[in-house]
Amino acid sequence: MLVALLYGAWEDKYRERVALSLGHSEKNALGSDVFQDICKLRQAIIHNQGKATEDVEHAKIIAWFRHGDEIYISRERAGQLLDEIDYYLTQLCGLHSDVK
Repeated sequence: MLVALLYGAWEDKYRERVALSLGHSEKNALGSDVFQDICKLRQAIIHNQGKATEDVEHAKIIAWFRHGDEIYISRERAGQLLDEIDYYLTQLCGLHSDVK
């Protein structure tokens, strides 16, 4: 649920807001390795019975699973995932953060 919620919120609401606030004309001008990885996880969870695909195995940021692994997001990994999103947004917006 966390993966689907995060990706849906980013893609349907926040990506465009952030892109526009940074001077881009559309959300597709804003790319993100962490959200691409979240998208891959979401796809595997929904369309591959919760088993990691090759795309999930080759994730750039969230490289937790190998092809065929059951995707399970523990409390610790959920925290890491949120930290990665925080780090991405902090860097993107030019803010300073002690996280990472």
